[in-house]
Amino acid sequence: MGCLRSPRTLSFSHLVREGYSQAVIGGDIENGDKIDRCYARLDLPGNQLSVLKNSQPLKGVGAYRKMGDCYYLSAEVIRFFLESPEFRRRVLNDHIGKYDSGFKSKQRRLDQVVRQKNRLLKIQGSKNNIRLWNEQIVREGPSVVAARMRAIDRLNIRLGDLIDRFDSRFKSAKLVYRFKRMTVSDFSEEFYAEVLEKTLGEQLGDEILRGRSSVGPHLDDVELLIFNKPIQYYFSKGVNRALAFLLQLAMIEEISEDSGKTPVVLMDETFAEIHFDMRQKLIALIPSSYQQFYASVEERDSGLFEEKLTLNVVDGSILVHE
Repeated sequence: MGCLRSPRTLSFSHLVREGYSQAVIGGDIENGDKIDRCYARLDLPGNQLSVLKNSQPLKGVGAYRKMGDCYYLSAEVIRFFLESPEFRRRVLNDHIGKYDSGFKSKQRRLDQVVRQKNRLLKIQGSKNNIRLWNEQIVREGPSVVAARMRAIDRLNIRLGDLIDRFDSRFKSAKLVYRFKRMTVSDFSEEFYAEVLEKTLGEQLGDEILRGRSSVGPHLDDVELLIFNKPIQYYFSKGVNRALAFLLQLAMIEEISEDSGKTPVVLMDETFAEIHFDMRQKLIALIPSSYQQFYASVEERDSGLFEEKLTLNVVDGSILVHE
């Protein structure tokens, strides 16, 4: 914190340090009997950011991630189903990368191929050169799509249970994978590759006219259906946001079970756009073993938690309320 003390000391004066050349924020990470003091330090001028563990510098923020599972859930995250397909793909890809060590490199190769193809399409390059990039999309794409579909199958089990506990009226909810301009009735990597190759060939002329790629795993989408209807079109924004939060919770549970680490969940105005009674039901579904931090400008949100330590920021200082 600004006073170079961790929350364990309960000394919270002078959190906001206007006019100082250095700002520090951090805390203690407990792992059994071992306690590590971890913090980030910003030095001015120059905006030099350092991350430290027990006063020793680390190479980067990634070193913290190896020490524990920490999740930041903002109001943006719970607009998952109301955001763009690109946003949904990115969230799903990030989730898969946390437990599948080879997925990130596969996705990165696919992204590079798509960028090269789009550069050619933009300048209306030759069909033969574009076909070469299409061949690479057919080579790289199936394994990426297969990983996404496996992830969706796994998430549906956890998500279904959470949704049923939240509101049984929505227990038919199911995540589905949507192929862009393709029909894949019975997925296998081999069959998908055949359909993708055929569709890319059919779309080649149209893509050259448009100057951009129009089909492939880089344009696919994820939807949540309730009674076979996409929730972003047929249900309220409140329902969309609540179920998006449950999807995030399902992802956290899956990674936590895989890693064996207890998650730290940071919620920053996460439920600002959700009715209070719905907030209570969502908070109740977070396992009590998770360390939770909730930042809010609404005083009533303190009532969402039974066992809590409430910190109020007043004129740059922190006041502690048990």
